[in-house]
Parts: sequence; structure tokens; C-alpha cells
Amino acid sequence: MKKVIIFLMIFLMFLVSVDVYGKLELWEIKCEDNGRLTLTLWARDSNRTNTEDIEVRAKSFNLVTYEKDDFIVEGNWDIPYLKLDTPTRRYEKGVFTSKEASLNKRMNYDIEINYDNQKIETNVDCPGLIFSCALLNLAIENCTTKDGYFLAYLDIKGLNQSLDKSFNVYEDLTYNIRANERYFDIHGEYSEEGSLPKDAIIKNVDKDKYLIEYDFKRENFVESLVVEFKDLYECRNKKEYKNVSLREYKECNVIYIVEQPVIKPKEEINESIEEIIEPIEIEEKIETEKNNKLLILIIGISFILVIIILIALLNLKKKETKDEWFKDVQKRLEKEK
Repeated sequence: MKKVIIFLMIFLMFLVSVDVYGKLELWEIKCEDNGRLTLTLWARDSNRTNTEDIEVRAKSFNLVTYEKDDFIVEGNWDIPYLKLDTPTRRYEKGVFTSKEASLNKRMNYDIEINYDNQKIETNVDCPGLIFSCALLNLAIENCTTKDGYFLAYLDIKGLNQSLDKSFNVYEDLTYNIRANERYFDIHGEYSEEGSLPKDAIIKNVDKDKYLIEYDFKRENFVESLVVEFKDLYECRNKKEYKNVSLREYKECNVIYIVEQPVIKPKEEINESIEEIIEPIEIEEKIETEKNNKLLILIIGISFILVIIILIALLNLKKKETKDEWFKDVQKRLEKEK
């Protein structure tokens, strides 16, 4: 009997030991307005518990729509393992931090923390998402100038996250354009490089798709485009938001429209040729008549000049003959004397 009592006492001590030290204990849990879940676990086991093997799961149920959510919450632990009675006590408590925008609804979530056969069940009240840097992203899909008409297609995510935090594409983003020739931008500056052209339009063509339109109305085109979110310094931590793009640069294309020749039917071609040839023939006829008249005038003038020259030569000849006769008469008179 005594041996049985001792055995039972040892067995009960073993059960108590398993109950106390075989589980993790929840120390703290909270939910933030950026959709992030944070929880702290306390090690109640002197054996090593790898944090990468701990699963955090969230569940919710909407009483109005009857929609259910059940998903694993992704995040990171601040330590690689949990263990009780470590020399520095550094690994007795571990903090799990989820990615932003994980728990976005304003409601109470059921949280399950699973490790091997252990399970901790709790719940947390979330205020609902107001703003998260992780939801922002910016991309220029294409930008083209086609015969002076500029088009830019943008993909901008995270503009309208909540009633308390939203962005305006005109006021909360900056635009920088480098054009081939000077233009007036929205600030009244006249230069090859500046902000959006004065009368440029930005349209929301789909959920996160936006289109910039502007007609230069002359031979000008955009060489490059830069789009960037203003400020948001808290979102520029490249380590935490390495997949978030807040600034985008793109070189733009230029397209010129070349008018294709229109092939006309044979009858129209003949008519067109006749329409072209007839005026040409008339012009040639007029030109020929002019040339003929000019030739006749030149011949007439030449004939008159020839006659004048002949008359002048005859007069000169007569004068020479008269001079010779006068000389002969003088010689005779001198001989008679």
C-alpha cells in the first residue's frame, strides 16, 4: 500500500510538472490602427522552444454578413527561441510582431497560438485600419507622347485606406517632367523641366489605375517622368518597407503618326491625272505663246538694229567719198595756179 501511495504521488508530481512547464504563457497582446498585431510569450519550460515553429492564427466572424475569416498571421519574432532560466533571462520572453495591414477590421479577433500539441486561445480588440505604409506602392506603367498628345499610365496603391487617411493625386504627389521644349507648368513656370503642364488632367480609370493626359498642341514631347509621394518620412524605412515604392522614374516614348497613301480606283486616278495634266498643258501653252512673242520681239529689234547699222555705214561711206572729192578739187585748183 505504501508503495502504491508513493507511486501515485510521483505520478501526480509528474502531471503537475508537465502542466506548469510544458506550456507557453501569454504575457501581452495588442492590435494597432496600422493593422499590426503584437504579442509577447513567456517561456514556462526549461526546454528550448524555437519561435519559428510557433503558429499564430486569427479568426473572425461577422454577425451581419456571416463572413468568416481564418488565416495565419505572418510576422517575425525578436528572438530565435524561448527558454526558461537562461543565464541572462534574455530568452524567457519573446515578442511577435506581425506585418502591417494584417488585422484591418474594427472588431474582436480570436487568436490561436499553436506549438506542437500546445494551444493558447485568446482574443484581441482591433480599432480598424487607419493607415499603413505597407499598403502604399507606386509604378509608372507607361508614358508616351503621340503627335504632341501626352499620356501616362500610373498604378498607385493605398490612396484611400480609411476615412481618416486618404491621398489626393494632385496635392499629395509630386510630378517632374522633362520635355523637349519649354512649356508652362501648374506653378506658372516656363521651362523644359517642371511639374505637370498647366491644364493636365489626371483620371481614375480603374481601382488603382490613373491616367495623365495633356495636349501640347505643338511639336513637343515628354522625355522622362518622375512621380513621388510627398513627405511620408515614416514610410521611407527601406528595411521595413523594402517592397514599397514611393518614387518612380521612367523614360517616355515618342510616337509620330505617318499618313498612309490612299489607293484610289483606276477611274479616279485617271481623272486626277487629267485634272493635273490639263492645267499643266494650259500653262505650257501660255508659256509657249509668251516665248513666241518674245522671240518675235527680239527678231524685230534685231532687224531694226541691222537697218540702223547699215544706214550708219552708208552715211559714213558717203562722207568718205565726199571728203575724197573735195580733196581732188583742191588739188586741181592748186595745179591751175
